[in-house]
Amino acid sequence: MPQENITPGFTFRSSISSGLKWLSLCAAGVALCGLSYAADWPEPTSTQKPWTRWWWHGSAVNKEEITRELEEFNRIGLGGVEITPIYGVQGLEALETQFLSDEWLELIEHACMEAQRLGMQVDIVPGTGWRLGHEFVPESERAVELKLHKTVTDGHVHYEIEPELSGERVKRPAPGGSGYTIDMLDRDAVANYLDRFHQTFFKKLSPNLVRAVFHDSWEYETDWSHHFEKELIERGRMTSPQMYSIFDTERSDIPKEDLERWRYDYRMTLEELLLENFSDTWGQKTHAYHLFTRNQAHGSIANLLDVYAKTDIPETEIFGDSQDFLMHKFSSSAAHVTGKKLVSAESYTWLSEHWTSDLAKIKQATDYLFLCGVNHLFYHGTAYSPENAGWPGWVFYASTQLNDRNPLWNHLPALNTYIARVQAELQSGHSYADVYVYSPIADPYSEVPGTKLRQNIDGRRWFKGTGLERTSQALWDAGVHFDFISDRQIQGLLLSTQTPPTIVLPSLKRIPLHTAKALDQLARQGVPILSVENPSDWIVPGYKEHEQRQAQLDALVKAALQSGRFVRGTVQDIAALAPDTWQANSSFRCIRRIHEDGTQSYFIVNRSADSETATLSLPSTTDTVRRLDPWTGETGAVSVEDGALALSLAPYQSTIIKVAPKSPAVSRFPEPAAITTNTIELQSKWRLSFLEGGPTLPAARTLEKLLPITELGNPDLQNFAGLLAYENSFRLSKPQADKAIAIDLGELSSSAQLFVNDTLVGTSIQAPHLLSVPASALKSGKNEIRVEVATLATNRIRHLDRTETPWRIFKDINLVNIDYRAFDASDWEIDAFGLIGPVVLSQ
Repeated sequence: MPQENITPGFTFRSSISSGLKWLSLCAAGVALCGLSYAADWPEPTSTQKPWTRWWWHGSAVNKEEITRELEEFNRIGLGGVEITPIYGVQGLEALETQFLSDEWLELIEHACMEAQRLGMQVDIVPGTGWRLGHEFVPESERAVELKLHKTVTDGHVHYEIEPELSGERVKRPAPGGSGYTIDMLDRDAVANYLDRFHQTFFKKLSPNLVRAVFHDSWEYETDWSHHFEKELIERGRMTSPQMYSIFDTERSDIPKEDLERWRYDYRMTLEELLLENFSDTWGQKTHAYHLFTRNQAHGSIANLLDVYAKTDIPETEIFGDSQDFLMHKFSSSAAHVTGKKLVSAESYTWLSEHWTSDLAKIKQATDYLFLCGVNHLFYHGTAYSPENAGWPGWVFYASTQLNDRNPLWNHLPALNTYIARVQAELQSGHSYADVYVYSPIADPYSEVPGTKLRQNIDGRRWFKGTGLERTSQALWDAGVHFDFISDRQIQGLLLSTQTPPTIVLPSLKRIPLHTAKALDQLARQGVPILSVENPSDWIVPGYKEHEQRQAQLDALVKAALQSGRFVRGTVQDIAALAPDTWQANSSFRCIRRIHEDGTQSYFIVNRSADSETATLSLPSTTDTVRRLDPWTGETGAVSVEDGALALSLAPYQSTIIKVAPKSPAVSRFPEPAAITTNTIELQSKWRLSFLEGGPTLPAARTLEKLLPITELGNPDLQNFAGLLAYENSFRLSKPQADKAIAIDLGELSSSAQLFVNDTLVGTSIQAPHLLSVPASALKSGKNEIRVEVATLATNRIRHLDRTETPWRIFKDINLVNIDYRAFDASDWEIDAFGLIGPVVLSQ
């Protein structure tokens, strides 16, 4: 398989230590990194580039189109694909191939070999659609749900639970992939399913053609297993015949404390069965082929941190345009605490309505994920679509539609280059945390009514409104770098050879005795343990021998407090030791990496719609550090005074700051482009031509003034989507041509590339659209300027629906809008696209 610096499975390692220890490392002073331009931006690896989820509708694919699409993916800068077969296209049943058939395996093999030829990689899923299952799952291995039987005799309530087949099926399957879901809590069911897949798949394909096996978000409704009661007994949790009263909504005479203890025991058993019988079995079966596992834990009935930690590449998901940093830190926290290199993300799912997300919004979501600790993006995504499919081709129902039929595809290579540069930085070195924040899962496991507790990505029922959310949000607001840590991971720290940072205990009610013991042992080893509330009030969860365990916990906490091993503290106490609290007073956010040679790197984003300046506190006693602009590729030294760096960033701009122990001489970071009063006049009227798009391609025309194309008097232009070219010229004297000029494109929609004398100067996706033209692109005399503007697809989609053109041709869900209702763009407003200006040149 392709060689990556990650190893299937994991071993514990800590993030770099707390801020106080980190500052001591830098006390001698550090200086300029001094890398050459080529070293700053080396050729990215396939893993550093963004990937995409590649949906195969009905697996109605052929080798020629597979090659064409992969070559196009490679051209625009994608590093790999995850192939996910899904439901088909209406009327094309004759083109479909059955999952795991010889024909299907031949097509998959062709895709993998072509990807390998192009220097790309492939991840696969061990099924189709969502959920693992097939038509031939025996009843003994099918998913079940609990069915409570209650009898009352002489005032005594008696319960029995019957495992009942749930009838749950694979969701949105491809041909040959439908069927009943398996019992994901049963080791034999999981093992037999995976053996069936692996033995069929790898009989045809070499494992060297595949990088990883992917499992999507946990969308199983299971709350029981065939042998669940047996497991309760063997694990010492079937402590009373009345335990099943937690499922009886009519019962009100059971003490609340008993219900909470039994509820915890039930949910901990669910968790353990998931981790042991699914996660461990899947990992063992996949690693046997020397492949990696990639998994989305959200939605599961086990602690997200532990499910993520059981996979080689934990993956989160951005769903919608709301940005909740805390929720998306669970996957990266598990990776950081357990020493994993990669944290992936299903990116841009329902970022906005179909075809309405522009590259500016996509970049903002990208930077948000980077700040959460993600460093391996998967676009969501790209549907396979044959070249002869009518526009807009085959599309997926919950996608940002990143495909070659969408006009923004023309400028996507610039974003891909940006992502590759940032991910190269975020995949190098080690993560940094000032503190670990304990996630007390025992509280929601005990308190939240019902059966299973699915830990969904929205955080409701298990995270929102908890002491964990309040404490972590306060730390985030204070600019403190932190990772979440689970009970199991605290146990794992005892085996680590590195000293972890301070462990912060948020407001909590319950803590397992073994966790408290591990914390006390870590404290004896010198790890600071800080609790934001009085630990004397803690109680042990679970029913068995809880009185004895509570006595042990009380004694341990009392001794730890008296000895100072556990201390009370506040977020302000923590922030006083953290080095990046300058974030608290600005719209800037950063994530840091620590490199083996001592280099500290910061990825910093201005998350404001306004230009802002912030003063960063850096670990340096010298006058210079190095700045890298991952969008423009510019690099150079910047000035630091007494360890303070004044950094100015445009709206939503990002940058990388590097501070290293060596400082060879380098050039200064270039000043940003700026318009001055010394303007340069454009020589003629603008000429507008239509390079590609539709429904029809209008003729070129000369413009008296810049206006949106929808206001140029041609009704066809109200339906157009595609790529526009605006051309003009200006003259420079010999002295003028020897110096750079600035060009402000003014207002435009939605993105633009600027060419001067046929040289690409840059791509602009975010206002202000201000670019610097180097002297190397200029000449004395007449200079040609061309601005290529990509529209969005919205007006053309609107036209399709207003003319009732049949383009929603898919089986199953057949396209819905962002509210999961039938999609209809006929009532959309017409969007204004084009170069609107004014365009200003100056020097």
